[in-house]
Amino acid sequence: MGLLDTLLSGENEQLINQLAQNVGLDSADLQNVIGKVAPALSQGVKQNMSSGNGLGDLLNMMNSGGAQSYLEHPEKLADPEAVEEGNAVLGQVLGSKEVSRNVASQAAEATGVDSDVIKKLLPMLATTVMGVLGNKTQGLQGGDLGAMLNGGGGSPMDLISSFLDADNDGEVTDDLMDMAKKLF
Repeated sequence: MGLLDTLLSGENEQLINQLAQNVGLDSADLQNVIGKVAPALSQGVKQNMSSGNGLGDLLNMMNSGGAQSYLEHPEKLADPEAVEEGNAVLGQVLGSKEVSRNVASQAAEATGVDSDVIKKLLPMLATTVMGVLGNKTQGLQGGDLGAMLNGGGGSPMDLISSFLDADNDGEVTDDLMDMAKKLF
């Protein structure tokens, strides 16, 4: 199941409704925005996974527990701590505020939702993505990193890769190329 499918699945209905309420959108508009920004977040996660330092930082963010707690208590996603965590995730995943602004601008053009609303949403969504990924990789410790990087079957890397595989063809590269085309 890809990132978009996981975020929009029925099990996350309360989360989607809370995100929509936090930024003043209805659920349909929020889902449309998520559909436009999820590829950029997925691509950023994948790029970080290919870098030793980036991967370690992502694993720390995923396993810190903070992001996962927001999945259970989505009403806290608008709290300053959650937004701060989300901004840290965006910095790690997207690389800079400028890229984040570009993602918001492109999503605004595609959806008709004001870019300021999307900029407010992005940190909450980034925290949510880390929470979902954290749930999928729960229990991964630093010592498991080598096994994960060696591609053992059923590893957290496999789970994350399947999470990023938007078209469920078993190959992430084509999905990343499609995501890149949307960004540029």
